[in-house]
Amino acid sequence: MRNLYWDVWKGLAIVAVVAIHACGSALAFPDGSANHTFGIVLRQFINFPVALFVFLSGMFALQGTASKNWVAGIQSRVRRLLVPYLVWAAVYTSAKALTGKLAVADLPEMLATGTVISVGYYVIVMLQIAVLSPVLERFSSNALKLAIPVSIVASVTFTYGIRTIGFDGVWSQFPYNALPFFLWLPFYLAGLAFGRSGPALSSSNWPLLLVMGLVSAGACVAEAFVWVPGPADLA
Repeated sequence: MRNLYWDVWKGLAIVAVVAIHACGSALAFPDGSANHTFGIVLRQFINFPVALFVFLSGMFALQGTASKNWVAGIQSRVRRLLVPYLVWAAVYTSAKALTGKLAVADLPEMLATGTVISVGYYVIVMLQIAVLSPVLERFSSNALKLAIPVSIVASVTFTYGIRTIGFDGVWSQFPYNALPFFLWLPFYLAGLAFGRSGPALSSSNWPLLLVMGLVSAGACVAEAFVWVPGPADLA
């Protein structure tokens, strides 16, 4: 049965993804210009889609029946991700071949990084999580309480580290800097934790969550301007 509440959030995330790509050109304007400033501020409010999708994957993962056969469970999840990915990869590859823009030697790397369909890195991330999911979904509540902060430290250390030290290798560039599963692991683990405790949350918590969200958004905007000129999407 569909859950209208979470379907609305998925719809908002899809709109945010479109907005990211539609408004990305604003960041190409000179620093300090109205367009550039608008792009920086807007980006901080629409950066959430991939994190939300990963979160929802963890939350809904616990609503199904856990497979007793780990290998079969992994194969099922990988198949659901790979089939549409490969179908669309074939479509994009054919289009590039017809227009003479395909280098066959680059195809294996394009498939492995998701760039065969432009921004398919998300599929590669979810494939990694799918392989780990049978173990992650068996974490106890206490294990999740420990794993979430540890995963946040790992994610933040990598994300900020490669930028603050001025690392100029391939892992500092998109999509490589978005591919490692541990960057997104905090959201999946949070989804698992919420999937277990979510129904127990009281509606009285939402005003506090709203305030926390607004404060976080404000902090993101402030941080984004600290990094200018630099990665406006980092915060």
